[in-house]
Amino acid sequence: MAIARDTYGPDDPRPRTVDELKAERAAQRGGYGFAGHRLAGKGVGDGISFTYQMRNGTCLLAPAGELDRSNAGDFSVAIEASLQSASSVALDFEAVTFVDGGVLSVLLDLLESLEGQRWIAVVRPAPRVRRLLGFVGVFEKTNFRLFPTMQGALEAIDQS
Repeated sequence: MAIARDTYGPDDPRPRTVDELKAERAAQRGGYGFAGHRLAGKGVGDGISFTYQMRNGTCLLAPAGELDRSNAGDFSVAIEASLQSASSVALDFEAVTFVDGGVLSVLLDLLESLEGQRWIAVVRPAPRVRRLLGFVGVFEKTNFRLFPTMQGALEAIDQS
């Protein structure tokens, strides 16, 4: 089950995707996205898409497809864009079919850059992705959370 898309606001009920947010931010920054990444016309790398929903100050970001070096920049931009308006990010990996070291490196860099009580979580990772997360040491980070179920993630978000 993919996470539903958020809307532009109470006056505009159209679905809002991370691609639209990135394009809006790029226009505000003269064509450059977060962290200085130049945004491509379509705004998403090959084989990946994102949807998101805000809940209690946390962004539930759901990538779908393969996360690899070809779209690690888009993955980073999507999380950084989410952190512009959210205190934390929960990544729903249910629809992620592949993760490589480039994406894990991005995740580690983002965890290092977080300050205060902010955190990043991975929700519903495949067993092989969970093993990879353990190999790179994210479980030792105090600002990383792992939720095997969406129910567990939503309960933690609602209590924060």
